[in-house]
Amino acid sequence: MGTTKWDKCFSSDISRAVNTSTSIFKGEIIKTHLLREVPISPVFNTNLKLPYIFWCISGRLAWLFHSKSQIENKKDTQKRVNEFLDSINDASNNNILIVSHGFFMNTLQKELNRRDVTGQDVKRPRNGTLYLYEK
Repeated sequence: MGTTKWDKCFSSDISRAVNTSTSIFKGEIIKTHLLREVPISPVFNTNLKLPYIFWCISGRLAWLFHSKSQIENKKDTQKRVNEFLDSINDASNNNILIVSHGFFMNTLQKELNRRDVTGQDVKRPRNGTLYLYEK
């Protein structure tokens, strides 16, 4: 993870993110549901066996177009990102480590850019990869 000294660590409260956080950061980890992955639900119920990739793509398209089939839609995710970023605003002068999930990161980085935070434009985040953003 390089030589960056992290002052604070915020992590999704899902176990795989917490495990990653504890392997990187040795201080207190602030776990929050606000950093959870965007949930994905079937677009429709069927007894047909359809490929996994079909369910992933159709679920994410349903999320994008605000389908009632999804637990959370794009506006809900954006609201969650803003709630998280507003909650850490007081820590903005610190080196903050955020451990989250791939699809959620797409919305998070767009909001960071909107708030004049610069960094990599990542289309497909990779597991265990550090992406740096600076204010």
